[in-house]
Amino acid sequence: MSQEARAEPTRTRATNNKANKSLKHSEGRAWLAFFSLETMDTMIPEELIKIALIGQTHALKGAFKLRAVENPNQILKLTRVYVATRGWFVVKKLELHDTTPILQLVGISSLELASKLIGLELYAHENELPLEEDAFYYHDLVGCKVIDQNKLAIGVVKDVLDTGIQDLLVIARDGKDYLVPVQAPYVRVLTNLIEIDVFPGLLDDSDAK
Repeated sequence: MSQEARAEPTRTRATNNKANKSLKHSEGRAWLAFFSLETMDTMIPEELIKIALIGQTHALKGAFKLRAVENPNQILKLTRVYVATRGWFVVKKLELHDTTPILQLVGISSLELASKLIGLELYAHENELPLEEDAFYYHDLVGCKVIDQNKLAIGVVKDVLDTGIQDLLVIARDGKDYLVPVQAPYVRVLTNLIEIDVFPGLLDDSDAK
């Protein structure tokens, strides 16, 4: 059961990411978004970045409160969002209420329709999320070389895990995986390189997988 909706083609893009040609639009043309309130394919395209969880409804016209938003100001200029298992939706309104982002989607105009989306993950295309200076996407860290404070090689980033409490680098070293917090003060993310001040116990074999 699909529907079609239109919105103005305002768009922001991170300058250090390549544009996805399939997402380009012509100047002056409206965006066309296809969405469904029924469950669709559960695979999330790898170029999408999770930005929030859809929370409880707000007011009576199908708006939502967004939860688990790391940087609310980064998402306020989005003109479309991807709802997990539902597809792309055009943004009708996205604004802050105190410090909570409130989202209204085109085609979702009642509490009954809105209730079908509560609790689902919300994504945006990486090219449409403006990056702040010195910021980075976690998936860009995968494959980065890791060195210690003496510039000696430690290993390579295999993955970044979101545990809900803290995000962890999975560092592959000598056939084993080691977990190190991304935001720790002894971790520095450089250009295509991660430097870690290694101390006793940080890369203990007893903690390796």
